[in-house]
Amino acid sequence: MSSVKCGCELQNMTSLVRSAVVRSNAIWPFTLLNRLPYRLALWCIVRRSTKFSEIRSIYLRHGLTEANWQPGLSDIDLTVVIDGNLGPDKEYAFLTSFAAAYLKLKAWFPMLGEIDILNERCCTAWTRFSMRGYEVRNWRLLHGAHTVNSLHPGGQETLASDAFALALTVFEHFFLQRYHAGRSFSWVDRRSLVRIARKVLKYGQGPGMESGRLSTHLDASMRPEEVLWALLLHLDRRADELAPTQGKASDDVAQCENLDDETLEIEYRISTFSHLQRHRNEIDSVVLSYGRPFIILRSGLTRTSALNCLAALHDAFSDAAHCPLILTRRLFEYYVTRYLPQGYLELREHRHILFGKDYAHMLAPPSSLMVGTSLLAQAVNVMLRPWSLAVVDGRTPRTQFAREARNSLLLKLFLDFGIVDSYEVCMQMCQRHYPDLCAEIDLLAAQSAADEKDAREAQGKLAHSILRRIAVEVNAKLESWADEEAPGPQPKVAALTETGFAR
Repeated sequence: MSSVKCGCELQNMTSLVRSAVVRSNAIWPFTLLNRLPYRLALWCIVRRSTKFSEIRSIYLRHGLTEANWQPGLSDIDLTVVIDGNLGPDKEYAFLTSFAAAYLKLKAWFPMLGEIDILNERCCTAWTRFSMRGYEVRNWRLLHGAHTVNSLHPGGQETLASDAFALALTVFEHFFLQRYHAGRSFSWVDRRSLVRIARKVLKYGQGPGMESGRLSTHLDASMRPEEVLWALLLHLDRRADELAPTQGKASDDVAQCENLDDETLEIEYRISTFSHLQRHRNEIDSVVLSYGRPFIILRSGLTRTSALNCLAALHDAFSDAAHCPLILTRRLFEYYVTRYLPQGYLELREHRHILFGKDYAHMLAPPSSLMVGTSLLAQAVNVMLRPWSLAVVDGRTPRTQFAREARNSLLLKLFLDFGIVDSYEVCMQMCQRHYPDLCAEIDLLAAQSAADEKDAREAQGKLAHSILRRIAVEVNAKLESWADEEAPGPQPKVAALTETGFAR
């Protein structure tokens, strides 16, 4: 009980200090003084890293590489590149030692944020895909040799698509998570929410486009639902620019007239969801798929009705384990046919319409080329997972690593055989082609949480071994494309999908 109390007091103290820092950023001499702890944190990271011979380089990325970063709101995001000649056991030993050192530093410097660890051998292939690979050119070397160069093919169309995909990722996994994180928003929380929203706008407008024009409409005085509504309107317009709407008329869409409170109560234990019945004129559809609810707003909403509905959604889901994905109809279509098209069949075959219109059956199926391109974009995650510090964190469920390993196998299956199909069919094909890997993944998923250190270490080593093997084999396949005459992977993907299949 005392430890919980101390943890709450420390959290409150951190929040107070953070608020004071943010409020004083514009006041001299704090404009400079507030940056000193960040410099000290970077110095400590570099100094501590010199003790690890496995580290080849450390890069600073994202916020602190830009001139307008804000102390108290910006985090220190790092990428560490390790020696590519280490064996699995030495890699795992390094991860264990480095994780312990990093967590100690993070206790003193809470601004330390995301840290990605890349194997040096995977750097070349890793930088060829998605906006994350393109942004390598903006990284700043802090320590060691220069080991990473962006090989992203570029091109305005590719960059626009990749940037919008990253905008949706930030919107889904950062903005909406923060939006539903608590019942109320402090002054600093609102500033942080606006900072994330501006990042969504930045990527949503695409590289090379002027980003300040829309960002100036967002400030900390806005209510959270106002920020969310501004983002939805912008993303909706941008989705229509990138992929104009195609499909049947909405009059042909089947409907479910009542919100299924019982299903939501069982799945999410949200006792307050029933009061959303009052907003049935603003909510077009509630669909349960991908293990979470999609809430699709009606078109043509007035600003007042939209804000009232979004505020009610925040109240309903603020305590939920899985926050809903709130989208316009156009964004929903883009999400399931272009952003994550590999889940299209899951939506068609396993959706549960809780309320409103069933749009899934009217969506034109994505092409195999679109699915293959989307799978390739996942290469950046596949080649980061084995060296994540979460692998050595005993608190992370083994089932999560098993799920990540199966998702990684989807990319490997596509690269090896050009197979594009539903998740269930792909898993059956994986059982046929990779029986040993699948058996190890099933073993990992079946293991219960371990309390003893030795048992946790054995589970961590198994997770690392599985994820590493998949990543190394995926990297080898992608590197074999390096000598292709084509400037990018699209022709190769097209060739693969001709031999694959899609329903």
